[in-house]
Amino acid sequence: MQQPHSRKAPKAQAAAPTQTQAPLVRPRSKQAQRTQMMKSMCANIICVMIGSCMVLIVQAMTGKFNTGDPAARGWNTRNITLTYFDARGSAEPIRLLLEEAEVSYTDRRLTEEEWEEQRKDRLKYPFNKLPHLQEGNNNVNQPMAIIKYLAKATQHGGWDTTSDIQAELIAQGVQDWRTNYEKMVFDKDFTEEKQATYLNTTAVKHLNQFENLLHDKSVKRHFDFFLYVFTYVDLMVWEMLDIHVGMNNETLTGFPALKKLYTNVGKRDGIKKYLNSGRRSPNANAPRSAYGQ
Repeated sequence: MQQPHSRKAPKAQAAAPTQTQAPLVRPRSKQAQRTQMMKSMCANIICVMIGSCMVLIVQAMTGKFNTGDPAARGWNTRNITLTYFDARGSAEPIRLLLEEAEVSYTDRRLTEEEWEEQRKDRLKYPFNKLPHLQEGNNNVNQPMAIIKYLAKATQHGGWDTTSDIQAELIAQGVQDWRTNYEKMVFDKDFTEEKQATYLNTTAVKHLNQFENLLHDKSVKRHFDFFLYVFTYVDLMVWEMLDIHVGMNNETLTGFPALKKLYTNVGKRDGIKKYLNSGRRSPNANAPRSAYGQ
């Protein structure tokens, strides 16, 4: 019996190779996104801080770190009047600060007769003393109050509580020195012998104090300034040094740090311009002093 013809089953075609699919990228978790955002912010902040530090370093090296911008606040256009006698006296550090900050002002100089009339105004002169500063409607009396008011307005004071205290300490030291100096120059029995004694004793004591301050490593300061940057106290000390150099040009011999400060402050643009302007009074002291008129 003839067997039925068997058909071979067709070979199954090889399946086409499947393409490997890339794994799906899982979205970052919210925590990962926040972490990446924080990293980016930190990087930007660091870049800004580095740039700011570089600017501050350059400004400090040029002595222009703490000059402020009085023009931006209208200080060079305000009606500012400083009233004193035709003398440097206790008003001179104030003038130096105004000149350093490039603030326009009226330098009003009274005669003794004019002052006798002016001093009757007890509201304007509550302590019956000069100098006096009028800035707009503000009346400011007493030399320390005036210079600290201007230092804050022109950014020539301290930059935090510690530096404010350090500046105050130095300023009070200058006032102590000036008090002793004025005892000598306003002495009715003033003699050249008394002046020589003062220069060799009292003045040397104060010079040593300020020389030591400039060598004190515990105080943050920069270059040749008493604090980290140039402040009003550098001008106060400079004026006292200038007075004493005027009495004896060898005063700063043996005080190298003070001598350097004296030289460098005198070279600053605003101070140098003022010293060469012819506007500075030749009189070191107020009327009735036995010396410096």
